[in-house]
Amino acid sequence: MNLLGSNNIKKLSDEEIIISYRRTGKIRFFNEIYRRYYHLVYGVCLNFLKNENDAKEVLSNVFEKLYTQLRINEIEYFKTWLFSVAKNFCLMYLRSKGREQKRIEKFINDFPEMQNGYNDENENIFDENTLKLLPHAIEQLKPDQKICINLFYLQQKCYAEISEITSFDLKQVKSNIQNGKRNLRLLLTQPEKLRTVES
Repeated sequence: MNLLGSNNIKKLSDEEIIISYRRTGKIRFFNEIYRRYYHLVYGVCLNFLKNENDAKEVLSNVFEKLYTQLRINEIEYFKTWLFSVAKNFCLMYLRSKGREQKRIEKFINDFPEMQNGYNDENENIFDENTLKLLPHAIEQLKPDQKICINLFYLQQKCYAEISEITSFDLKQVKSNIQNGKRNLRLLLTQPEKLRTVES
């Protein structure tokens, strides 16, 4: 009797499946992870990219990475890691396609010094190179700030939606966004602070 037939594999936990895949390399274990998380990853990609074809393209890239990484790395908190991988692929895709510009404009609208950020030589201090630091700056925020900033700006969620997604109350959501914006302002105007920003 095959104890690892398809029906039995479905009864295994994520951790058991990943361990089995890492130890044996058998595709049926990877296929089960794909079956379980295909729609979740696709949903994340669609939320970020707002386009079905783009989301499917990035989805494929995510699982290509997953195919190799699960074989060579021990991954704690798999769901959190997978969400982070999907999000990072989406951000890279947006940058490569130049589609981050509209989202950057939303940041600029919230930071008056970005709109009027000129030095004594009347040169815009928020040039293209500075704005390229934006995704990196977001990654430097504390976790609660980062997730709220990502949801508010990149996924264009309102406060109530962010509260529902994160379980933060509205006051916490507002505080995380305000503190995140303040820290982003520091990071973008003083890039040397990228690794030392305080909450």
